[in-house]
Amino acid sequence: MQHIGQPRDGSGPVEKLIEYRQAHYAAQSEAATYTTNTPAQAQFRFSNPILCQLVSGFKRMTVAHGASFDFGPGQVMYVPANALISVDLSAAGPNDPISCHCIEIENGRFESVVTRLNEAFNARGQGGIARPDWSAYAVLEPDQGQAIGLTH
Repeated sequence: MQHIGQPRDGSGPVEKLIEYRQAHYAAQSEAATYTTNTPAQAQFRFSNPILCQLVSGFKRMTVAHGASFDFGPGQVMYVPANALISVDLSAAGPNDPISCHCIEIENGRFESVVTRLNEAFNARGQGGIARPDWSAYAVLEPDQGQAIGLTH
């Protein structure tokens, strides 16, 4: 379970349990589903980049002290490592749970995948060098996530 006011590494104070977390682990990644039916305000920080898709409910989000934005079902969000994520879960309730799928990928593994993709494109003569921007986050609409194969 995630706790309000507690970083994922467990170093902060526990104020209230707010989310049920179901996780699956691999050598260089973690896939987790976070579900809550408790209205709350929370802050998170992940030590690696994450991709999240909201499955149900509604959240109001702020990333790295930027402008707040609505995050709805089907939307996909990329957040770089160590960015502060503030979440308003006030729409959660016993009959209206908020559920989000997240994939956390180790920085080194992420860089390795991008390098291999660049090598494959260059070998085929397609050029183009992709580089992750570790300072920015992105929110994709459901159809954009589907177009690049992140959702179905």
